[in-house]
Amino acid sequence: MELPVITYGHGNQHKFTKFPRMLNVRLMELFGYWVGDGWYDPRGVGFVVCGDDTDVAEYLCSICENYIKTPVTKSAPCPDGPNAISYAIHGVAIKDYMKLTLNLNKDHIPGWIF
Repeated sequence: MELPVITYGHGNQHKFTKFPRMLNVRLMELFGYWVGDGWYDPRGVGFVVCGDDTDVAEYLCSICENYIKTPVTKSAPCPDGPNAISYAIHGVAIKDYMKLTLNLNKDHIPGWIF
């Protein structure tokens, strides 16, 4: 699926985030995981992974870094429990892209997925 062209500039810092043009399996996996175990916050988006699932965390972080070109920050402690680890993708650009362009939210699955 082809995605809309979005180039996001951030304030006076002249940092631009360029998002992928094509939706692929890896991005769908990331967005699907986020729908199940993710959230929006004022600074970006995040997700939680069980502490025992380090392979899942590494895989999701690699998708962010390779396809969205955005680093992921490991956060602690996680309010979901002692064995849960929070990860944050900082940036209003990714939040706006997921929320406004892709219409991803926690209340429904967007129609374009079907």
